[in-house]
Amino acid sequence: MDAKREGKLFILSVLLVIMSAGVAQSKTWVDEWKQMYLSEEEKQLDSREDLAVTFTMAGVSEYIWRGFDMLDDRGAFQPSINGDWYGTGISTMVWSAIPVKEEIGNKHEMRYVVGYTDWLWEDTLHVTQYTVNWVYYDFTELPSTVRDAQEIGVQFSWPRAYMVRDSRFVPSYYVGRLWPAKSKAVNKDSGGWIHILGLDYEFWLFGAGVEKQIAFLSAELVYNDGMLGAENDWSDAVFGIGTTLRDGRWTVRPEFKYQVSLDDTVNDEDEYWGGMSISYQF
Repeated sequence: MDAKREGKLFILSVLLVIMSAGVAQSKTWVDEWKQMYLSEEEKQLDSREDLAVTFTMAGVSEYIWRGFDMLDDRGAFQPSINGDWYGTGISTMVWSAIPVKEEIGNKHEMRYVVGYTDWLWEDTLHVTQYTVNWVYYDFTELPSTVRDAQEIGVQFSWPRAYMVRDSRFVPSYYVGRLWPAKSKAVNKDSGGWIHILGLDYEFWLFGAGVEKQIAFLSAELVYNDGMLGAENDWSDAVFGIGTTLRDGRWTVRPEFKYQVSLDDTVNDEDEYWGGMSISYQF
């Protein structure tokens, strides 16, 4: 086994130990912590009964998606608009990825997302947030039989699993299934499952209430079960650092990420990139 592969496996092992420790610790917290760290933003979303619309303008130095380098080391603009519908838990989003370099053809991507978010076991130590999503991937410069795809998935997260003073660990798990949008499509072999284990560590910087400023460290481990023709294997581990800055209805989120690529059928090199998003909520 070469040194590069050994290094990747070592990082993977460390990540698994950290995740296991975080999940194990989630069984030990007392009930009085249940509401202590729920952010003002989360409280408002839980109680809001009108239509909340959020516009976001984002950009990344490289467009990496589930381990895949979507634009061959090039960046993208990523504007979106999201609507949360009258406190029902239903949300809709239109998202776009526009290559920074105009010479990259046939890469303009749109996503149309419908989701439903709710809570389980709200009165227990293991309160769980879940979101069910349906996604349509639309590559607008190509016929829909070439690259368009659909996905349905569900994400679970435990936002109150482990809290200490002004910090918290948030473990999460996502499972999704991708399939071609059209029958007899060129990308008929692109279907498959994806499993994503995540762990975020958030800690207070300054401020309070809806303008509370936090920083975060994140880790993500992806198992690709045949999606986009990849081998059935752990495909990548992604580590991130960033912060969330709020001022009234404005939110700014800069972050930096580093990817350890574990499967050459997904990506044959490690990646690092930066990004920033600016959002305004009505």
